[in-house]
Amino acid sequence: MEDRFEEVELNNDLVKEKLGVVRSDLEGLRSDLDEVGAGISGVLGSFGGLEFRSAEQIVNPVITEVETVTPEVGQESLLYPYLLILVIMFISILLPSMLVVMEKTSRASFRNFTTPTREGYMVLMTFITTTVLLFVQTVFVLFLSYVLGVLPVSFLLDGDVFVTASVVMVLSIVLFSLVGMLIGLLSTTSEGATIASISVGSVLLFLSNVVTPVERLNVVVEYNPYVLLSEGLKKSLLFGTDLGGLGLMLAVVLPLILVLGGGVMFVKQMIRRRFFLRRNTGFLRVQKGQAVPLRVGDRLATDVSSLARAVQELTQGEYEELTQGKVNLIAQWVRKELGDARLARRLEGIPKEKMISLLSSLARK
Repeated sequence: MEDRFEEVELNNDLVKEKLGVVRSDLEGLRSDLDEVGAGISGVLGSFGGLEFRSAEQIVNPVITEVETVTPEVGQESLLYPYLLILVIMFISILLPSMLVVMEKTSRASFRNFTTPTREGYMVLMTFITTTVLLFVQTVFVLFLSYVLGVLPVSFLLDGDVFVTASVVMVLSIVLFSLVGMLIGLLSTTSEGATIASISVGSVLLFLSNVVTPVERLNVVVEYNPYVLLSEGLKKSLLFGTDLGGLGLMLAVVLPLILVLGGGVMFVKQMIRRRFFLRRNTGFLRVQKGQAVPLRVGDRLATDVSSLARAVQELTQGEYEELTQGKVNLIAQWVRKELGDARLARRLEGIPKEKMISLLSSLARK
């Protein structure tokens, strides 16, 4: 029995010991809870002192604003330089080519060829006429762009931008005007000149970054005059680049203008030489006694004047016999004996009255 009491007493001592340990742990937990409560109170106090409480303000406490160094550029501003040079290019190619062809095919062409003036003067006058008209049209396009609000403001407010952009547009007019004049000199009809002008303009357009990015094309396309002038105008209007920053454009466009100007002068001289050679060959043969006379009715034709008189005395039946067979004998004689292939082509398939009028007008010259 005593052993039992001793065991109970020992257990009580152990329980008291455990209770002391638990009491000390509880006191430690209480102190920890007090510290946590103090921390929560501090957080609540700090949160209450904040000036913003929305989620957006908490995530982005610092508000940043990005401002561009250059003026804001829209899609229409990026396309405007390309469209402006495109308009200048097509008008500058079409107008001179049509004027040159009209001059070549007009009644005053012979008088222009025989005037005692230098070829350079005639070419210069044609060039000045076309460029003045193109300058007026370009000013009208710029005014219309200003009214519609697509003209960059820097063009009017910044003097350097105005000068650089104006130089680029002047170079565009000069370059493409020379291209149009060359096309007109090489064409014989207005229809051919129109088709050639549109074809050249279309090739320059499709080989540019307006249709296809230049990076995808051959490196040679970067030297396309339309690409260089469009990029130069864009840099000057949108980014304020001066002429010093357009070195590549100037290095390509200026020599090209000189080459085209020389080409126009060369072709003009060749046309003048061929014109007089064609006009004079027949008369030179007659003077040297090389032309074989043509019997036309009761007369013998030895030159244009005698041929006109002989045709005038023909009856309608005799005229049709000479001209409406397998071979037009009059046209064949003019081509072979007088050496005037152009006149021979004009004499084929025309009525008697028209042939008399044509031969008489040439004889009077």
